[in-house]
Amino acid sequence: MPFPLSQRAQRIEPFYVMQVAQEAQALAATLPPRAPRMLFLNIGEPDFTAPPRVQAAAERAIALGHTQYTNALGLLPLRERIAQWYASRFGVDVPARRIAITAGASAALQLACLALFDAGDEVLMPDPSYPCNRHILSAIGARAVLLPTTAAQRHQPDAPAIAAAWGPATRGVLLASPSNPTGTSIDPAELRRIHGTVRARGGATVVDEIYLGLSHDARYGQTALALGDDVVSVNSFSKYFNMTGWRLGWLVVPDALLPAVERLSQNLYICASTVAQQAALACFEPDSLAEYERRRADFKARGA
Repeated sequence: MPFPLSQRAQRIEPFYVMQVAQEAQALAATLPPRAPRMLFLNIGEPDFTAPPRVQAAAERAIALGHTQYTNALGLLPLRERIAQWYASRFGVDVPARRIAITAGASAALQLACLALFDAGDEVLMPDPSYPCNRHILSAIGARAVLLPTTAAQRHQPDAPAIAAAWGPATRGVLLASPSNPTGTSIDPAELRRIHGTVRARGGATVVDEIYLGLSHDARYGQTALALGDDVVSVNSFSKYFNMTGWRLGWLVVPDALLPAVERLSQNLYICASTVAQQAALACFEPDSLAEYERRRADFKARGA
C-alpha cells in the first residue's frame, strides 16, 4: 500500500544537480590512483575550502563551548561585520539590524518567500534560472512565472518584459545576479529600471546575490541593495567565502519585514549553526579577506 504523500511533496521535482553530483562522486571513486584528475562541472562549489583563520575559529568555538543557540536572527557581531563588509566592499550603508543570519542561502530564500508570498500568488523569474527557486515557491502554494530570455539579453529579464508579464496575481520578481546557471549579471541600469517597474506595482524585488563577491567586472559587481532599502537580498558564505557545507547565509530585508522573518526563523529552524556563525566572524579578518581576494583572482585567471 503506498504511503500517502501531500500534494506539495508530489509536485516537487528532484534537484537533479545533486543526483548528478552523487553519481559523479561514485564514478570518481572507481578511478585508479594515477588516473587524470576528474573535473566536476555539475555543482556550484568552489574547490577552495575555508581559510585557516576560519577553520581555527570553529575549533576555538567548540573548545570554548560556544555552541549553544543564538538569537534567531544570528550573532549580532556577525551581522555587524557583514554590514561593515557592505560598506567597505560596495560603498552601501546596510544597517546590521536589517540582516538576518540564515541556514544557508536556501533558508534565506525560503524565509523571503514565506514572508512575502501567499498561495495563489505569482512571482516572475527568468528562464533559465536556479530550479530550486520555483520549487520553493511551489512548496508554499505560489507559482513561478518563467520569462524566456536570450543570449542577447544576457539571459536576464528586462523591465519591459517584467511589465508585460505582470498580471493580477503577480506579487514580485525573484532574480539572481550573477545568475546560476548562466553566470550572467543584470546591468545595474536595467536592474534599477526593473526595480522601479516592480515598485510602481507594489511588488517585491528579491535578488539572489550569492555569487556577487566573485564578480570580475566592476560594472556588474554592485549590490542591488544600492537601489533602496525596499530590496530583499539573499547572500551566502558558500561561494566567495568558500564555506559550502557549513550551511550559512544571510538575508537583508526592509525593516518592516524583519519581525516576520524572525518569527519564521524561530519556528522553522531556531537559528543557524552556532559553530558556523562563530567561524564566519573570522571571514572578515584582514588575512582572510586578502586570501579571498587572491582566490577571486585565481578564479578570474582560470576563466581567461
